[in-house]
Amino acid sequence: MGTARAELAPADDADPVIEAYKQDVDRTLLRGILNLTSQERSQKFETFMELAYELRRSEARRYGRAEAVETRFSVILGLLNHWRVKFIVTGGIAGLAHGLARATFDIDLVYARDATNVRRLIEALRAFTPRLRGASPEFLFSWDETTIDLGLNFALTTVLGDIDLLGELTGAGTYEEVLPHTAELEIFGQRCQCVTLERLIQIKRAAGRPKDFEMIAQMQALLEERRKQR
Repeated sequence: MGTARAELAPADDADPVIEAYKQDVDRTLLRGILNLTSQERSQKFETFMELAYELRRSEARRYGRAEAVETRFSVILGLLNHWRVKFIVTGGIAGLAHGLARATFDIDLVYARDATNVRRLIEALRAFTPRLRGASPEFLFSWDETTIDLGLNFALTTVLGDIDLLGELTGAGTYEEVLPHTAELEIFGQRCQCVTLERLIQIKRAAGRPKDFEMIAQMQALLEERRKQR
């Protein structure tokens, strides 16, 4: 029997700390983004991320560090759809799909762990040399069914960029548990199941991390502006 999950607080619950952060949210920007098509949002995000990656590359060169690979979000989503992988977009890219304007350098995906889906996931990414992010190049990592079966969540680096594969999303559960709290949206030209804005807020709030307060404030403000437009 599965363990019952704690009830998450409503997405629009008022919190004094979050309310203070919301005072600094640019609602004019949010309203402008909400009026864009999904294609226009993706294009603006890609232009913004080009600048963000250039700053990262400049910093890496300055300190003699290896340069990060640009994450090719559209290619990753297209590959997974081509291989008919069951996945849910969460994190920053799900926020983007709803209209949130924030930089994010990786893509967070909740994946189904049934045998068929695991095989499809392996084949979809096999050619792009997945390895554990932050691990030594000498660390032996096999991208196969045994590895996924023995693990759960994987922070990967690939030639397509950084991918976080989540067998279980903290505070929300497995693919099957998260699925009822998703909406099919278009992002980077691909139709994908994305965690709803309300659920994203609930998950971030349940985590209780101070570093998330600003993002929660932006998401709550976005939710309020979206409701005004309906």
